[in-house]
Amino acid sequence: MAHSDHRRLFAWQLARRLAHDARALTRGLPAGHESLVRQTDRAAAASLRRIAAGAAAEVPAARAEAFAQARGEMAELEASLDAIELVGLADTQELCDQADRVGVLLGALADAAGEAQPHLRH
Repeated sequence: MAHSDHRRLFAWQLARRLAHDARALTRGLPAGHESLVRQTDRAAAASLRRIAAGAAAEVPAARAEAFAQARGEMAELEASLDAIELVGLADTQELCDQADRVGVLLGALADAAGEAQPHLRH
């Protein structure tokens, strides 16, 4: 894939929209919740970077690892959104559902990249 082909991935498109929506949510949080804001924003941005890295990776194992890491970032984003809801700051169920959907797509991308690896014979 070319360096900008990540933009063609449906997972990246959904993750980008989710990052935008999560950022809009965190901008509206009251003072005193900066750690939740930082963690939420960091996980959303990191998932986008990892998806781009996966799309650009030429080695299947590196591609699979980057997509798996992006899935992990998405899980962290979902956990941060859950924490926002748990402390009563906002209803985050819709964003959590979006994060779960992106996570499923990233899992499929990681699996597909892993299956593309040639099997080594001993």
